Amino acid sequence: MDVDRTRAPHNLVTVRDAKPHAEGVITHAYAQGLIDDDELERRLEALQDAETADAVERLIADLVDHVDTTALAVPTTIALANAQDVAPTRSIVAMFASIEQQGAWVPAQTNRLLGVFAEAELDFRNAHLAPGETRIELRCIFAEARIIVPPNLAVRVDASVIMGAVERDDTVPASPSGPNAPILVITGLVLFASVEIRERLPGEGKRDARRRRRATRRAARRARRAAKRQRKQARKLRRAHPNQRQLE
Repeated sequence: MDVDRTRAPHNLVTVRDAKPHAEGVITHAYAQGLIDDDELERRLEALQDAETADAVERLIADLVDHVDTTALAVPTTIALANAQDVAPTRSIVAMFASIEQQGAWVPAQTNRLLGVFAEAELDFRNAHLAPGETRIELRCIFAEARIIVPPNLAVRVDASVIMGAVERDDTVPASPSGPNAPILVITGLVLFASVEIRERLPGEGKRDARRRRRATRRAARRARRAAKRQRKQARKLRRAHPNQRQLE
């Protein structure tokens, strides 16, 4: 029987292209609490083994109408501000109080945050940043500062920490993607205080972000294990057929 040599590669490409979208639907469904841990594992395993586009589609057919599809479009670039809109400095002060900066805003080139017995949150998910460095000079004393960034926004910490802590999500890059790409540079003093650097999607809460990262790590581990198995099988085939040559 003749094999349709044009159809198979097309199907393989279709399946390959469909899997990342399906993985995004599944992980976001888990993040939103639509499926539990066991169902997450089952669907990710089935997705890894899926060989047809129909098989991939069946795994997400009951989820696509319930998952927030806007969350699937992870931004790959950071909104840039016009140079004339960026102030040279800005001061944010909270003493025995709490303060939040959220929504669409334009940070200054240097932002000085003073927090004393206070809590401050700077949310950069919808911020318009200048190209290159945007500096955050901290003076946190018996305070808590939370920096929320979107995916792909790099953050470098050069602050002095005394009897305090700086925690960051492992998904936050430390280096910018290009020479003029935005990067937050955190300097200053953290004294008996804490600084958290958290990555979240626009509109995403703390719980959903934690569940999304957990699901993404599981999917990545499963993909690495599958790739390792494939390499092992390929080595076995080469050892079993040492004289075999690729067909022309």
